[in-house]
Amino acid sequence: MSLFQCCFLILCFAAVGVFNKSIALAFVLGAAAHIIPQTYFALRAFRYIGARNIRKAVKITNQSVLGKLVLTACLFALIFRFSTDINLWALFLGYMVFQLSSLMWYPILINRPQMR
Repeated sequence: MSLFQCCFLILCFAAVGVFNKSIALAFVLGAAAHIIPQTYFALRAFRYIGARNIRKAVKITNQSVLGKLVLTACLFALIFRFSTDINLWALFLGYMVFQLSSLMWYPILINRPQMR
Protein backbone atom coordinates (compact mmCIF):
# COMPACT_ATOMS: atom_id res chain seq x y z
CA MET A 1 0.00 0.00 0.00
CA SER A 2 2.74 2.45 0.91
CA LEU A 3 4.59 1.67 -2.31
CA PHE A 4 1.45 2.48 -4.30
CA GLN A 5 1.00 5.71 -2.36
CA CYS A 6 4.62 6.73 -2.95
CA CYS A 7 4.24 6.16 -6.69
CA PHE A 8 1.00 8.16 -6.66
CA LEU A 9 2.77 10.90 -4.69
CA ILE A 10 5.54 11.16 -7.27
CA LEU A 11 2.98 11.49 -10.06
CA CYS A 12 1.05 14.17 -8.14
CA PHE A 13 4.25 16.08 -7.37
CA ALA A 14 5.30 15.99 -11.02
CA ALA A 15 1.88 17.15 -12.21
CA VAL A 16 1.52 20.00 -9.69
CA GLY A 17 5.22 20.91 -9.67
CA VAL A 18 5.04 21.99 -13.30
CA PHE A 19 2.72 24.82 -12.32
CA ASN A 20 3.80 25.84 -8.83
CA LYS A 21 6.66 24.36 -6.82
CA SER A 22 5.60 25.75 -3.43
CA ILE A 23 2.11 24.25 -3.74
CA ALA A 24 3.64 20.95 -4.88
CA LEU A 25 5.98 20.93 -1.87
CA ALA A 26 3.10 21.62 0.53
CA PHE A 27 1.07 18.84 -1.09
CA VAL A 28 3.99 16.40 -0.74
CA LEU A 29 4.51 17.33 2.91
CA GLY A 30 0.82 16.77 3.63
CA ALA A 31 0.93 13.41 1.87
CA ALA A 32 4.08 12.44 3.77
CA ALA A 33 2.31 13.32 7.03
CA HIS A 34 -0.13 10.55 6.12
CA ILE A 35 2.15 7.98 4.48
CA ILE A 36 4.86 7.83 7.16
CA PRO A 37 2.54 7.18 10.14
CA GLN A 38 0.43 4.78 8.08
CA THR A 39 3.53 2.77 7.18
CA TYR A 40 4.60 2.73 10.83
CA PHE A 41 1.15 1.44 11.80
CA ALA A 42 1.14 -1.26 9.13
CA LEU A 43 4.61 -2.52 10.04
CA ARG A 44 3.81 -2.71 13.75
CA ALA A 45 0.18 -3.84 13.68
CA PHE A 46 0.57 -6.73 11.27
CA ARG A 47 3.64 -8.23 12.89
CA TYR A 48 1.62 -10.81 14.82
CA ILE A 49 -0.79 -12.64 12.57
CA GLY A 50 -2.40 -15.89 13.68
CA ALA A 51 -4.78 -17.27 16.26
CA ARG A 52 -2.05 -18.07 18.81
CA ASN A 53 -0.89 -14.47 19.03
CA ILE A 54 -4.29 -12.76 19.31
CA ARG A 55 -3.51 -11.03 22.63
CA LYS A 56 -0.21 -9.70 21.32
CA ALA A 57 -1.89 -8.61 18.09
CA VAL A 58 -4.60 -6.64 19.90
CA LYS A 59 -2.08 -5.03 22.25
CA ILE A 60 0.32 -4.08 19.44
CA THR A 61 -2.54 -2.79 17.27
CA ASN A 62 -3.74 -0.49 20.05
CA GLN A 63 -0.20 0.75 20.66
CA SER A 64 0.28 1.25 16.91
CA VAL A 65 -2.86 3.38 16.62
CA LEU A 66 -1.62 5.62 19.41
CA GLY A 67 1.85 5.77 17.87
CA LYS A 68 0.37 6.67 14.49
CA LEU A 69 -1.61 9.56 15.99
CA VAL A 70 1.42 10.87 17.89
CA LEU A 71 3.64 10.53 14.82
CA THR A 72 1.09 12.40 12.67
CA ALA A 73 0.89 15.21 15.22
CA CYS A 74 4.69 15.42 15.44
CA LEU A 75 5.04 15.55 11.65
CA PHE A 76 2.52 18.37 11.38
CA ALA A 77 4.29 20.20 14.23
CA LEU A 78 7.61 19.85 12.40
CA ILE A 79 6.07 21.07 9.15
CA PHE A 80 4.60 24.14 10.84
CA ARG A 81 7.81 24.80 12.77
CA PHE A 82 10.26 24.64 9.87
CA SER A 83 8.15 25.80 6.91
CA THR A 84 7.78 29.53 6.98
CA ASP A 85 5.59 30.12 3.94
CA ILE A 86 3.64 26.90 3.52
CA ASN A 87 0.42 26.81 1.55
CA LEU A 88 -2.03 25.43 4.13
CA TRP A 89 -4.68 24.50 1.57
CA ALA A 90 -2.24 22.36 -0.39
CA LEU A 91 -0.81 20.84 2.80
CA PHE A 92 -4.17 19.66 4.11
CA LEU A 93 -5.37 18.72 0.63
CA GLY A 94 -2.36 16.42 0.26
CA TYR A 95 -3.10 14.85 3.63
CA MET A 96 -6.80 14.37 2.85
CA VAL A 97 -6.24 13.02 -0.69
CA PHE A 98 -3.95 10.31 0.63
CA GLN A 99 -6.23 9.60 3.59
CA LEU A 100 -9.14 9.09 1.18
CA SER A 101 -7.02 7.06 -1.22
CA SER A 102 -6.20 4.70 1.66
CA LEU A 103 -9.87 4.28 2.44
CA MET A 104 -10.60 3.61 -1.21
CA TRP A 105 -7.85 1.01 -1.73
CA TYR A 106 -8.16 -1.01 1.50
CA PRO A 107 -11.34 -2.91 0.53
CA ILE A 108 -9.84 -3.74 -2.86
CA LEU A 109 -6.59 -5.02 -1.34
CA ILE A 110 -8.31 -6.96 1.43
CA ASN A 111 -10.77 -8.74 -0.88
CA ARG A 112 -8.31 -9.69 -3.63
CA PRO A 113 -7.75 -13.40 -4.29
CA GLN A 114 -4.84 -14.89 -2.39
CA MET A 115 -1.92 -16.47 -4.24
CA ARG A 116 -1.21 -19.97 -2.91
